[in-house]
Amino acid sequence: MDALKLPDSPAVHHYPEGWESNTWEGRVTVAFSHPRYGWIDMVILCDAGTNLCRVRLSDVFDPFPDMLDWLCNIARGNLPALLTIDEEGQLKHLLARALPEFKETGHDVELRIIGDGYDELKQCPTLESFFLTRINRRQFLREYHRCLKSWLENVYDDSQWHIRASEEDCDGPPHPLENLRNLDLERLASLLPD
Repeated sequence: MDALKLPDSPAVHHYPEGWESNTWEGRVTVAFSHPRYGWIDMVILCDAGTNLCRVRLSDVFDPFPDMLDWLCNIARGNLPALLTIDEEGQLKHLLARALPEFKETGHDVELRIIGDGYDELKQCPTLESFFLTRINRRQFLREYHRCLKSWLENVYDDSQWHIRASEEDCDGPPHPLENLRNLDLERLASLLPD
């Protein structure tokens, strides 16, 4: 799904008061939990304000190959770039958009995480914004690559990620990777800006 296919919603397009100030600019880091029963928690944290968002990664809808494509698109400057993660029923959309008007600050990319929500007043599903900040593309990509690589080398346990006995055990697509350690992070590393 590309960014243009997201509904016209304040969660997608609204900017809070003071968006022009540098208080929305920050460094981002990413952490991944130990896999457990086919689930991994990914936490994205920014030092601007209290920006913190947890995204649940499911073995049933393995997001890692799409995540690598998303990061490569950001590295190439192919923005907007959208990654949709299915948390087995709830969707989270990680949206990166170019902000050329902030190029001189070095924080020229908007990172927004949008997810399924519910409008109590209208009694209907809606989108909610869980995370919004302006980032330095270089810092974000280098940090994401560093964290993902370290996690794969030191924490990842395939026996706790791929837990299905067979593909008939779930409705999800077959795994594109036998083992996440086979994820080609060199594809991203070769694109990292100096």
